[in-house]
Amino acid sequence: MRQEALLERILAALATLPVHVLTTTGPELDPAEVNAPDGIHLRRYMPHSAVLPRAALVVTHAGTGTLMAAAAHGVPTVCIPLGRDQPANAARAAQLGIAVALPADADPEHIAATVRDALASNALRAAAEDFQTVVAAYGAGAVPADTLEQLPRHSVDVRNDEHRHG
Repeated sequence: MRQEALLERILAALATLPVHVLTTTGPELDPAEVNAPDGIHLRRYMPHSAVLPRAALVVTHAGTGTLMAAAAHGVPTVCIPLGRDQPANAARAAQLGIAVALPADADPEHIAATVRDALASNALRAAAEDFQTVVAAYGAGAVPADTLEQLPRHSVDVRNDEHRHG
């Protein structure tokens, strides 16, 4: 999603704070291509389950996977959405009180201040921990997925507009 410039602004912001930072770049961006300040750990991939139990905060573009993983672990987030479903995800997470949303053009000073405030916020942390129980009640997503899989399959033949169940 052409996230390099935003990622570098986020890393510059986080480098000014007394925090440990692990950044995952995903399959599309080689960590070697990222201009990261000293002390920032870059990985292409790290399982959420290996990191989130010890995380105090997640800074994310608000993709569904990372946002739900943070929620399942009771970790608050700072969301900086780039596109697709991310702005709606970030807005909903903020509405639920488990995240703070920033615009994609936020400068490093604004990002650093927001992260600092989020880390110090008892209300944000408590809301994220409370929401963890909500996610757990749905089997961390398994219950809705199982329910959807049990629905009858419905397809439409667009050639002659016939509805089919199967």
